[in-house]
Amino acid sequence: MSSAPSVASTASSAAAPGEAVRRRIVAETASTPAAAPAAAPGALALTEHVEREVLVVVSKMKKYIRDRSGMNCSDAVADALSDHLRALCDDAIRVASADGRRTVLDRDVARPRG
Repeated sequence: MSSAPSVASTASSAAAPGEAVRRRIVAETASTPAAAPAAAPGALALTEHVEREVLVVVSKMKKYIRDRSGMNCSDAVADALSDHLRALCDDAIRVASADGRRTVLDRDVARPRG
């Protein structure tokens, strides 16, 4: 299956003359939902995360970067950091599950490199 993005319009095709049509790029999906990958025996199967909302407070992130370096920060950084946070959380969930716990603790979260 190809995962090449396609362009989908978020506005109706009957937009008023002179009005900009907002477009977004979305990945093509299969007509039937794909089966979840087989998990190892005893491993926790994570549900598919449907909603991809921003997990960081953008104003605080921008302030931190500005105070720390004097640099400005693109809005797209919040999306990239949210993706990293999701991956860190997923890994911490797996560690807690492998330890037989239903609570994610600070020790389950990978420490920053460097």
